[in-house]
Amino acid sequence: MRTKSRLLLGAALIMLLVGLPGIAGAVYMGFDNLALGNIDGNHLGTWPDGVTITSADASTYVADGNQLSWGWLTPFKVVTNEGFLVNNLMTLTFDTGRGYVAFFGGDAGNDLDHFVAKAYSAANVLLGTFDSGIFGGNPYSANNYMNDAAYAEFSFDTLKIKYVTIEAFSVQGGAGIVIDNLEFCRPDVVPLPPSVLLLGTGILGLVGLGWKRRKTS
Repeated sequence: MRTKSRLLLGAALIMLLVGLPGIAGAVYMGFDNLALGNIDGNHLGTWPDGVTITSADASTYVADGNQLSWGWLTPFKVVTNEGFLVNNLMTLTFDTGRGYVAFFGGDAGNDLDHFVAKAYSAANVLLGTFDSGIFGGNPYSANNYMNDAAYAEFSFDTLKIKYVTIEAFSVQGGAGIVIDNLEFCRPDVVPLPPSVLLLGTGILGLVGLGWKRRKTS
C-alpha cells in the first residue's frame, strides 16, 4: 500500500512539474505600465509582449480603469475603444501563433453586459468562440472596484491562434466592456491541457487523504 501511494505521489508531481513550463511561459499584460491615450495600430511595447490591439474604427486606447468604470480587477488601467466595444470590433493580433489566450472582459458602467470573443488561425479559420452571456448589474463598491466581469479563455494543443476578435453588445442600453489582464503563452510553449493539471492535483489529494486516514487509524 505504501509503495502504491509513493507511485501515485510521483505521478502527480510529474504531471504538475510538466505543467509548470506552460504556466511560467505565459505573457501577462495588465496594461498598467502603458501611458494613457490612443494606441490603435501601435505595438504594445517590445518582445515578449508580441501583440497588437486594434479596433474597427481605430479608436483603441488605454484608459484609467478607476475613472472610466468604477475600477476593474485593480483600480489601474484597462484597454477599450469608443463605444466600449459595442458594435465596435476589437482585435488582438499576435506576432506568431499562440496555443493559449485569456483575458477578462468587465463592466464599463454598472449595467448588464454581453460580449463574444472568437479565436482564428493565420488562415482565418475560426478555432473557437467564447460567449459571456449576459452578466453584470451589481452595484459598484465603495472603494470604486468593479464587481462584474467574465473570463474568456482559449487553449489548444498546438500553437495556432493568430488573432482574437472581441465585440460587446448593448443590453438594455448598457455601456459595454473594457479589457484587462490579457494573458497568452510564449511561441515556444505548448500549453498543457488543464485536465492534466487537475488530474495531478486530484492524485495529490487522494494520496494526502490516504496518509491522513493511516495516521488516524
